[in-house]
Amino acid sequence: MALLLDTTTIDSHAVIAELHNAFRVAGTAPGLTVTPLVPHHAFRARVSGWTIGEGTSLMHVESDPITLSISSSRLRTAMADRVALVAVSPGSWSHRQHGVVTHTDSRESTLLMVDQAAPYDFRRADRGASTIVHVDTNLLDLPPSAVRRAIQRLRPSSRLYQLYLSFLGELQEVAESNPQVLSELHATTTLLTHALILDAAADTSGSAGDDTPDIVRRVKAYIERNITDPELSAGSIAIAHNISVRGLYKAWQMTDTGLQDYIMGLRLDRARDSLLDQPHLTIAAVARHHGFADPTHFTHRFRDRFQLSPRDWRRIHR
Repeated sequence: MALLLDTTTIDSHAVIAELHNAFRVAGTAPGLTVTPLVPHHAFRARVSGWTIGEGTSLMHVESDPITLSISSSRLRTAMADRVALVAVSPGSWSHRQHGVVTHTDSRESTLLMVDQAAPYDFRRADRGASTIVHVDTNLLDLPPSAVRRAIQRLRPSSRLYQLYLSFLGELQEVAESNPQVLSELHATTTLLTHALILDAAADTSGSAGDDTPDIVRRVKAYIERNITDPELSAGSIAIAHNISVRGLYKAWQMTDTGLQDYIMGLRLDRARDSLLDQPHLTIAAVARHHGFADPTHFTHRFRDRFQLSPRDWRRIHR
């Protein structure tokens, strides 16, 4: 494989069908929806793809503004147990997956991790390019929860972030100049992807920047330790830190998430992981274990956050 699509060479009426076909051949999830954000007759894109080895592939996309998304309903009929590591060129874009929403208008390339077995939404507002490595998760020997945590925690300060970003750039150059060598880099690609996910998943640093007050860092650590306590609240947190509730909320204003939303999000994310990592537990038991006294309330909040019931999430992702 090499060039899979150049929209300048096709009829504008065929753009959508050809985009979907090119993305599918290049290794994206079968249920992916690709939507140009400019009129089809004016939309310009080039899609290239290469096989690295069994279960791994490389893709390069240059396009006008575009949306890439996959919904829960599409996943039900088109699952893809695959992770994508993406070098996104500088520009304006957003991405949403696993409770993480990224909005950026960056002057530097950004490394993005995408779980293709879960709903996501990527939107690019300007013309840009992406280089993507797809790796089947069965090659990584990691639980699904590790991929989810890595997506939630990956940041430029992660130890392998810049290394992997550089690796993607070099891999793209090899593909364009000497593609027959790609097969020799199959093991390296798999091992480096495994290492990046493992490192990012284990990284608990950087969630609060250096300019974050010490009280906020201590409160976040306290919440982490006591997240399963159904009595955890602003009042109990304030008492534990010898401050008033008003003082707690004033300090918490330095963060970008409300205190109750932070607690609820952490509980739901932990519960979501337990649904897969502890399949022997009932939904009610998972709810109680993560601080929800009422399983029905847990189900409602879970559906609001992940657009699936806990039962459907477990069924689809196991």
